[in-house]
Amino acid sequence: MAGIRYGLQIHKDADADIRALMGSDKRAALQIVAFLQELSGDQELLDALTIEGFEDERITIKMVVQLQSVLWNAYRLTVQDLEPPEDKLPYRILYAFDSRRRIYHVLAIRPRSIAYDDATLDRACAACGSLGIDPLPRR
Repeated sequence: MAGIRYGLQIHKDADADIRALMGSDKRAALQIVAFLQELSGDQELLDALTIEGFEDERITIKMVVQLQSVLWNAYRLTVQDLEPPEDKLPYRILYAFDSRRRIYHVLAIRPRSIAYDDATLDRACAACGSLGIDPLPRR
């Protein structure tokens, strides 16, 4: 892809999530870390991270409606599990796109059961604000 280049950064909260996951589910944590490393160098895949419903053999992407409704350009992705019996890892990677800087910020890596709870969403909103990400325009 020529022209626009994107970056990927891991917010300190997501880094803490990864460290915690290393202690509780090392296999999944290693798969997520490997995927994020691969993603950071794949401009085509980075370009797809804001396409609602995007899916390939590695990931699925959905908007995080609760964060979009408060004007953050935020999504979640699910990573395919490389080892059966599961088809997807039971974790969600929440991220926001900083369109001014063209950087995707990984905000949280949480178990699916709590990925959209108030504490995680509040933390993600605070991270977006502290990173200086421009909010989406009001409709």
